[in-house]
Amino acid sequence: MKKSFVLATSALALVTLLAACQNGGASSSAASSSASSKAASSNVASSSSVSSSSNVASSSSVSTFTKKSLALYIATPANKEMVDFYFPKDNAEIPFIDTSTMLGLLDQFKGYESPEHAPITLKDSVLTLTLKDGQEALLDFGAKTISFPNAEQFFARIGTHTSLNSFGKLTTDASGAPTYLKEAKDPYVVAGHPMVANLGQNEIPMILENGVGYIPLATFSDVFANGFSFQFYYNGINVFAANSRDPLQDLYYEAPKGARSQALADFTYHEFCLNGDFNYALKAKHGITTFDDFLTRTGRKEGLRSTDPHVADATLAYVLETDLDDNHSAVGTPSFYSGSDFDLYDSKYKGTSNTFWDQHHDALEAARKKAATPITAYQEFGTTAFVTFDDFTSCTGDYYTTFPSEADAAKDTFALIEYAHKKIKDDGMTSVVLDLTCNRGGAAVAAAYVSCWMLGGSATLHFSALLDDAKASFPMSVDVNLDKTFDANDGVADKKLYCLTSLTSFSSGNLVPSVLKSSGQVTMVGETSGGGACVVDGTCLADGTAFSFSGSHAVCTVKNGVYYDVDQGVLPDYPITNLANFYDRVNLASYLATLK
Repeated sequence: MKKSFVLATSALALVTLLAACQNGGASSSAASSSASSKAASSNVASSSSVSSSSNVASSSSVSTFTKKSLALYIATPANKEMVDFYFPKDNAEIPFIDTSTMLGLLDQFKGYESPEHAPITLKDSVLTLTLKDGQEALLDFGAKTISFPNAEQFFARIGTHTSLNSFGKLTTDASGAPTYLKEAKDPYVVAGHPMVANLGQNEIPMILENGVGYIPLATFSDVFANGFSFQFYYNGINVFAANSRDPLQDLYYEAPKGARSQALADFTYHEFCLNGDFNYALKAKHGITTFDDFLTRTGRKEGLRSTDPHVADATLAYVLETDLDDNHSAVGTPSFYSGSDFDLYDSKYKGTSNTFWDQHHDALEAARKKAATPITAYQEFGTTAFVTFDDFTSCTGDYYTTFPSEADAAKDTFALIEYAHKKIKDDGMTSVVLDLTCNRGGAAVAAAYVSCWMLGGSATLHFSALLDDAKASFPMSVDVNLDKTFDANDGVADKKLYCLTSLTSFSSGNLVPSVLKSSGQVTMVGETSGGGACVVDGTCLADGTAFSFSGSHAVCTVKNGVYYDVDQGVLPDYPITNLANFYDRVNLASYLATLK
């Protein structure tokens, strides 16, 4: 399941505001010159502006670092700013970021547009970063930890109650009225326990010097930016920040490939361990106490610490797809050290679950292709309507202006549901079958839309944070008939409802069945769904290799007040074992009509 993420502050504005944070309100970038005058009108605390309640034990007149001004590209090549980063004098491969720059970025990720930020306070060895909404992160340079008293609130964007909201910024019309999908009322939210990233345990340096805090850029990316769906990475020439790498790939791979130093290899390993300890949701289920222990026991540590980037990237693929093997954790793109042509998608990396999932999905697709009547997105057999799609996709058109046609229904999930809804009403269908047998997941916002539609126009979706036990329940409602009214006319609860699932109905393809099953209104038919309760979190290694983790936020059902994640999948009420029977629509419709 993917978070439905929209950058609250444009990349151009973020570049301008970052320049204001570092330059006291003045931007030097030509790319951002058109937007810099507003940001330049207010002074911002420089990296040395710290409110202190005690002397700094680590004060020194001789800096540990060499400061370098590097190009930072945010999201696209057009959005570029020169930004100061800091390198240990004995290592030019590992950039550090100062706490003032960090705080400016974090406020922008939250969605605040002013470059001003709160003073950074220092007490003993603890620097406190306070966001504009009052949420805090505590950097303890004595204990070598970073802690969040309330992580879900810290990482929640403006306008959302908690970062457990995976639906992103919901759409509105010109007047601000909701469109398509809305929160029916405020969610029920329970805060989690404090979260702590233990840098010292993982041999990650954090340095307090003359009242200014510094941590590696990779650590900032893993501990802070990941929570806002951003990653920062460095290729020895430029720094990049993005939640989609595609626009920046050519620039990133301009750096020459080749061996990593042992110092960088070791740091990259330790940073990966910190990332896993802090962000990987399924640690307890895998029996992982720390990632260093886990990687030692699996025999992967040596490969990850190799100076040969091909060995290191291949080892990472084995860790994610053989050892974790959860179908969400996967390799993305190789580091520039390996080069863009290094293949990380070889099936040899895949473990038991990944291999079975691929094979079963192939078998389902083969059975579907053999169907007597070709399977399309919307079909009617007698008075039974079948709605079939393989990915949950966000809205791509303005369907209030032009109601979706049959051709539009192939473009995205929203258009398909709107088209199907009208056909079901107009053609007098009495039964609706939602076929998710080949559905691999996708956008959470589309999964919410489908769930509400099936259940009469509204549904409540539940999430928990597996690492700190935060919880939230989101009552949602939809406008499927596009009349700007959110009511029971936007659902099909008055029909006989069925959901077809298979062992590869995964992620959002598992979320929707879990909502439908727990409602008691929908008959589940087929195989146990494939699980995949967690939201996918994109991330990267310190050397730039991109990958994904099963993130800490998980889809849940609630029973007797207890939140249960749905990673085990959803059991069918009526099993189907012959895959061909899924796609024999005439006989399947007749069979479903016999069920009570």
